[in-house]
Amino acid sequence: MVYLKYQPKGDASMKKLLLVFLSLLLICSMVLVGCGPKDEDPEDDLGATENEDGTYSVSTTYLPSALSTSIGTMLADEDDESFYIANLKNAPFLMVDDMQISDCKVKSISIPIYKTLESDNGVFTFTLCVVRADSLSNLKDTLNNPLKKYTISIDGSRYGLEDSQTVRQYVKIDLKEYDISLTKTQTLAFGDPDDTILPAIIRNDKAKTDDNPAAKLFTDSWGVVSYYYYNEDGAFSIAHSSLLFDLVLERTYESKEAYEQLIADAESAAADYQAKLAAVKAKYEGKYISMMGDSISTCEGVTNNTQYNSTIGSNAVYGQHKKAAPAYHYSKIYWGRFATDVGMNLDVMNAWSGGRVYGKSEASYNDNMLKRSYQLANNDGVNPDLVILYYGINDINSSPSSIYNPGHNLSSVVQYDPTSNLYQQLQNKGTKTESEIVAAWFAEVQAKAADAGYIRTDENPVITPGQTYSCWEAAYALSLYNILNSYNGPDVYIMTLIETNHSSANDGKLDRANTILRAFAEYFDVGLIDQQQGYVLRNNCHLYTYDTESSLHPNIKGHALMTKLIVETVYDRISREQ
Repeated sequence: MVYLKYQPKGDASMKKLLLVFLSLLLICSMVLVGCGPKDEDPEDDLGATENEDGTYSVSTTYLPSALSTSIGTMLADEDDESFYIANLKNAPFLMVDDMQISDCKVKSISIPIYKTLESDNGVFTFTLCVVRADSLSNLKDTLNNPLKKYTISIDGSRYGLEDSQTVRQYVKIDLKEYDISLTKTQTLAFGDPDDTILPAIIRNDKAKTDDNPAAKLFTDSWGVVSYYYYNEDGAFSIAHSSLLFDLVLERTYESKEAYEQLIADAESAAADYQAKLAAVKAKYEGKYISMMGDSISTCEGVTNNTQYNSTIGSNAVYGQHKKAAPAYHYSKIYWGRFATDVGMNLDVMNAWSGGRVYGKSEASYNDNMLKRSYQLANNDGVNPDLVILYYGINDINSSPSSIYNPGHNLSSVVQYDPTSNLYQQLQNKGTKTESEIVAAWFAEVQAKAADAGYIRTDENPVITPGQTYSCWEAAYALSLYNILNSYNGPDVYIMTLIETNHSSANDGKLDRANTILRAFAEYFDVGLIDQQQGYVLRNNCHLYTYDTESSLHPNIKGHALMTKLIVETVYDRISREQ
């Protein structure tokens, strides 16, 4: 039996709390799966049961009922072009959103059938596989060697299905006889090339207009549930389409009291978050926010819009944040969600896909944090009241720095330039505080920049990477200092780099870079949004990103969790200042 104990500080509790917050942030008007039992319904087996051994079983749907009902109605409408036929020759498919389909018993599946193929004497088939959910780094083996495989037989006469028929409707299949149970480290994969049921999928790119209501509804309310697979040539692919399967999932808890306490804790945490959001809103509503960042922070029509600032028109935009993608709207990006929830006005959102702190030397090129730090007020001269800096991920593999191990081709500069060995100084600080180390180091950085002709207060200061500064740490510190002493002194928050499966995280460079950013936050007395202490962590980052193997770019749900951490961090700083 799948068995969940109540653990106030454990993984199971944290997982449930995360699901509640995703519900509040992404589908505010809908009820999250697992938040509470529904009334008994003999047809779908929803509800809760106290078992003879004292445990408590709760059965809920994977998708919110209002969403699945609406999608089912739209699926039947042949004029809605949101839907496509899944190409099962590339199956099985593993959903990115596997966090909610684990640690449970699967009682039924509702398949959005687009079309049938030729049956075997009226019996159609669809395949479900149990696979490891924690082995995405070896996805090919995960999908090619499922732990269990179930070929589900579907009686066509029972559901009115005929051979080679366009169906476009949900069909609910009882799975109790198959006894499909999933542990915490297991999830489902869907489909097989030999199946005779072809499911419908939603093309996420169709969500960009109101002409495709199903795609827009699903993406706006539930998110982008992309899926992984290996194509015919054996190459890894991620489909930018969403699977639409609905499931009835049964989870068993230690007792009814344990379940009720878990729900009470989740509701209390949700109420606490809303109170924090209200406090942040009370301080910043109606004020102006600016941001600096790289691809994670871009949004077409905002971060490259000269109506905000005349210098940002050529800023490159990450593909998933363009208008052709469902996540392009700024209210789905972490800073835009924060601005929307708090009621702030956008000043200048100066992000460049591929942008670096260290940057290039060309005066016209925006891949340079210090140059861009002079462009955070809009064309009307309105200064930001709040500035968020999320920068550095593109530097930790490509810019001179103290974070590299000895012998690295970008580490040699630390041997002769004391302004480039900050990390080493922090590691060997002795009796000094980190702020004392940074203070002495930054004085040398400023002197070096001045010797190279940099005058901060100049309208167009001389900035030459390699001369003004010798590493990205120095460029970051000079940029932060400039922002703090410009724009009438805005509130500034810097974000540590989010966890990722990228090589930069595996060899420790990301951790070392974040050590430096934390030291900057302390010395310059600015807010620190520490994402390594947040919600997107090394063990779950694949669930909240678009790119599976590197887990580098957060998806819609990842951005929602980033916003949550920003709100909580800003609230904590406001509270300390009162």
